[in-house]
Amino acid sequence: MIRTLDARALGVDAVVGALERPPSQVPADVSVAVDEILAGVRARGDAAVLEYTAKFDGFAAASVPALAIAAAGLDAALRALEPAARAALDYAADRIERYHAAAMPKSWRLTDEHGSSLGQEVRPLDRVGIYIPGGRAAYRKRQRNHVERKERQDCAHGSRPVPARGRSPRPQAASARGPPRPTAFRRSC
Repeated sequence: MIRTLDARALGVDAVVGALERPPSQVPADVSVAVDEILAGVRARGDAAVLEYTAKFDGFAAASVPALAIAAAGLDAALRALEPAARAALDYAADRIERYHAAAMPKSWRLTDEHGSSLGQEVRPLDRVGIYIPGGRAAYRKRQRNHVERKERQDCAHGSRPVPARGRSPRPQAASARGPPRPTAFRRSC
């Protein structure tokens, strides 16, 4: 059964407290499985990504580029959303966008009393890759946060792999930011 937490009734602090899970509460077998997957991807690269995609998402792609979902597929997934769900996702997207706009790191410089120039230079990354989980739960807010962070940082290229059962993207995952811009998939950082 899914647990429902209403921040209006409980208060934000109580909801955050209920959702907190320190690393000590994560079952050891989960940590071991994650470590094995990461080691496999480090050692075997794209071959491991394709293997895990087939294993966990039920989609056997012949190559990494074959994992990409065409803009038409994402458009169809967006159209499949119920209007109330789409409105809720758009509302969440607007809130997340405002948050990341306010939290955007900014460059700054100052000269101290000794004449030393101090500061921080913030530059956009050239490439960013975002994995949007698709297993049994759609983490819509997390998906949207990842996408918004990339877009706010003025990344020139990005990728947004969306795992799907079979070949159609899940509407909730596709709605993380609408159809993606043409982007590079491989070796994003």
